[in-house]
Amino acid sequence: MNTQKHIGIVGVRIDFSAFGHEAGSRQGPDAIRSAGLLRAFDKHAIPYQDYGNVEIPPGQGVADPRLKHRAEIATVAKAVHAEVATCLEREQFPVVIGGDHSGSIGPLQAAIDRYGDELGLLYIDAHADANTEHTTPSGNIHGMVIPQITAGGTRDLMDIGKMKMPFRNIMLLGVKDVDGAEW
Repeated sequence: MNTQKHIGIVGVRIDFSAFGHEAGSRQGPDAIRSAGLLRAFDKHAIPYQDYGNVEIPPGQGVADPRLKHRAEIATVAKAVHAEVATCLEREQFPVVIGGDHSGSIGPLQAAIDRYGDELGLLYIDAHADANTEHTTPSGNIHGMVIPQITAGGTRDLMDIGKMKMPFRNIMLLGVKDVDGAEW
């Protein structure tokens, strides 16, 4: 019996959080595809469906320096949540490709909504990404991912999903740079 899961690929061309919507991490999904992701799946006969890239709204500027590009990131997170929820409903393994950590809020929340307390998160990063709007030194939401999925974040970013992940289900790996207030 073949138990191989199909893969659902979702691109997230977002880079509001780090550099204010300049060329950079938004090129990540297309660069990853060009570098051979799909060819590798084809070579190894791994079934997949590429959903393309989620539409990214134009930048509206920074209304709140503690939550830079909050509205745009919330819009993207909702769209990515919907795409990943579709993958999960179709029993596909979602592979979300992008370059800005704020793009992970939607897919993580979709997985939490699907699997609840059964889901664990191994978060591999040099940074804890555990700031809130009250502790952030930069205002960049890519450094606030963990609070958004654990009920310690900002209302419109936390409201993307129905459930929140308990802290006990998260393991941070590779962290070497933690802001003082993140502790």
